[in-house]
Amino acid sequence: MPSRHAPSTKRSRADDALSSLQRPLSELCCIHPDCADQGRYELGNVVLRRGKGTGRWRMLRCRTCRREFSERKGTALWHSRMPPEKVIDIAQHLAEGCGIRKTARLVGASKDGVTKLGLRLGLHARALHDTRVRDVKVNEAQFDEKWAFVGKKQKHCDPAAPADAERGDQWDHTAIDVESRFVVSLKVGKRDRETLKATVADFAERTGGAPPR
Repeated sequence: MPSRHAPSTKRSRADDALSSLQRPLSELCCIHPDCADQGRYELGNVVLRRGKGTGRWRMLRCRTCRREFSERKGTALWHSRMPPEKVIDIAQHLAEGCGIRKTARLVGASKDGVTKLGLRLGLHARALHDTRVRDVKVNEAQFDEKWAFVGKKQKHCDPAAPADAERGDQWDHTAIDVESRFVVSLKVGKRDRETLKATVADFAERTGGAPPR
């Protein structure tokens, strides 16, 4: 569909002197669900709101729905009182497999703060994965699983307690591209037929339904 706005081929002045946490306007989109161009990039509809956002973060305006928003809105930094540099440090430690307590100690943050941020980062990562990982070409796939527990170990769970249904043993079920080691699909749940079927179905959907070798 042709754009109603003509994006400039020149670099915008709003993109000058961007920090490492900021993106060019061409890589940003309107975040309002009722906007006709919500989630669509490089349309030229997102512009800098002059006279606002004179601090560290820019205020943006969508020329389609004529609404304004901070460039942080819709990101894991939104409503976070942590310095962005500390958020990055926490994300990098968690990505390397550091635990909550160890990460909190290394970056000088509270355990609750790291936990809340880790959850927020995980939700954003899942949304990004669901959006971007489509029509993936995989020549050979490997399905694997990894054990963990939630809340308490399985032997301490009460089968009669509804709250314990999501606690105890939990398994990461993954489908990995053998050549690149890219994780195409990930499902967390009990080690049962239902979770395995969900993992296979998710993998098939992301690879266009093409069965692996």
